[in-house]
Amino acid sequence: MILHRNGEEYPVSFLPLTKADVKFMNKTGWEPSFDWNIYFNAPKVEVYKMVVTGDPSGTIQGAIALEKKEDHVFMLLIESSPRNRDPINKQFSHIGAHLFAFCCKRSMELGHEGFIGLKAKTKLVNYFSSLGAVPISGQDMIVSETTAQHLVNVYL
Repeated sequence: MILHRNGEEYPVSFLPLTKADVKFMNKTGWEPSFDWNIYFNAPKVEVYKMVVTGDPSGTIQGAIALEKKEDHVFMLLIESSPRNRDPINKQFSHIGAHLFAFCCKRSMELGHEGFIGLKAKTKLVNYFSSLGAVPISGQDMIVSETTAQHLVNVYL
């Protein structure tokens, strides 16, 4: 459930991100330096969008790219929609946490017990730490089984 600025909570769904979605994202203020298209044909990579369940507009609230590894899932890219980034006027809160929890859930579904890895941008190390990720070397971080289960329970 994501929290709307009016205080209401809404359930979310994770659906495959399409090239048409990326085209729309590029026209509506999503981070231009993120090239979501490179992930569509990459082996062992899954790309998802997060939407409010039942929203007829299908507005994308966030997106994530994951790579299936032998013993974990590696989070390649994560992004909240532009409308959810403004700290004062964001439409929904905790989009990043929901996407992060979804990554943990996919790891569980793939038999990796929730273990995930990521390389955090410098300015996001503290954010991912606040969600329970642990630095292992520089900006490389991991999430353990216990933390993953907690994130899934709280955000999904």
